[in-house]
Amino acid sequence: VIEEVTVEQEGEKPVTTIVKKPTEEIIPEHTTELVPTIEPVQAVGREEIREEITVSEETVPGHKPKKVTKKKIIRKKGGRQHVTEEVTIEQEGKAPVTTVFEKPTEEIVPEYTAELLPRIEPAQAVEREDIREEITVTEEVTDDEKPKKVTKKKIIRKKGGQQQVTEEVTVEQNGTKPVTTVLEKPTEETILEHTAELLPSIEP
Repeated sequence: VIEEVTVEQEGEKPVTTIVKKPTEEIIPEHTTELVPTIEPVQAVGREEIREEITVSEETVPGHKPKKVTKKKIIRKKGGRQHVTEEVTIEQEGKAPVTTVFEKPTEEIVPEYTAELLPRIEPAQAVEREDIREEITVTEEVTDDEKPKKVTKKKIIRKKGGQQQVTEEVTVEQNGTKPVTTVLEKPTEETILEHTAELLPSIEP
């Protein structure tokens, strides 16, 4: 900042004085503004309103018919249910009479559907069948010196602890057709064979 001071007096020369002030730092001014507070937004629960209206007419002998209107208002909000019933009775020659019934608020219990799981049948064990065949061929000479060939086929079937034996005997002779005879023996229970081993004696 530089200041010039000039003094003028009648009959004299003007006198000018220059005053220099030291350099100063300019501090900017800050304006503080209040930030408006933001109110938290509250979640608004959705309200479901349903109305049921039924109209009926009652007739009593000796009286005029009555018209009864029932209005049921069901409000559901946030897992709760509130029911209001309005009953209006109208009769000829009389003013309508409306009665309001308010039921207490109830908690809505969700319904769960139970599904039956498919039944799993236990797997049945498949029994193994063991088949074994024994074939023996013999040749016999008869008195008329015609050889006779005899084939014996023995089929042994084992299954589930049971054994069945079938024998087929085929007789072949020169000049005649083969004759086969089948013999089926009754089913037998298979008895397991146990081998007993002698333990060595321990000398005292």
